[in-house]
Amino acid sequence: MRKTTRLTVAALAAMTVLAGCGSQVKGVAEPAGGAGGSGGAAAGVDGDVLVWKPGGPRPERPVIRLGDQVPPPDWKSVGAPFDNCTTLKWEDFPQQARPTKDKPPVLQVVRKGDPYKTSCRFSNNESISFDAPTPPDPNNPAPPPPPRTTEQRPPGSSPIFELTVVWGTEFSVEGLGGTTVTLGGKPAAFKESEAGGTIKDPFCTVIVKLSNGSAGVQLRNGRFKTTMNTCETAKKLAETLASRVQ
Repeated sequence: MRKTTRLTVAALAAMTVLAGCGSQVKGVAEPAGGAGGSGGAAAGVDGDVLVWKPGGPRPERPVIRLGDQVPPPDWKSVGAPFDNCTTLKWEDFPQQARPTKDKPPVLQVVRKGDPYKTSCRFSNNESISFDAPTPPDPNNPAPPPPPRTTEQRPPGSSPIFELTVVWGTEFSVEGLGGTTVTLGGKPAAFKESEAGGTIKDPFCTVIVKLSNGSAGVQLRNGRFKTTMNTCETAKKLAETLASRVQ
């Protein structure tokens, strides 16, 4: 009789545990009120943890793109006196450097130690294209890869044309160590350099003193270096910028 009573008690205890579990099984924890909502057919809420029923569909997670969580700082967020992505426009560039299709400038990441607080880049790099080869014939050797099709450029030049526009308070006209000039009625300086290695792209950096901080432009011109004076172009763009900013 005692043996029967013990078995009955054990069975009742097991049934009580199973009944308390219900149909919900804890899975991957998600924030309360996350994608999929609460009380849906596939989800239940246990306190502030979302739990999923076995076999129920999981809701789609939001897409997180690179840079969404910590976007590059724009001019407003750092207190700059001008928008470094829109104050200059492609129409201000020499005709040959303007893209044939719309190519909006793009904010750049500012790394720790950079002397500027916001950076935006205009880019009209040469496109490089090639024709995909046809599938090889198993009875014949594989054909050689097709040649790349690019613009006709002289040896040593590169396909890069980029202008970076920055603003900050930790760099100055005097600190550039270049040639001093006046651009747009403001003190400025420019300095020419070139990329290292075998590319030898010309660079020109121009800094203009503003009433609040300094503006800087840097032009890298490998694509049009034989037909466009890099520093003259950079100075004209910096002067246009300076004339539009206090």
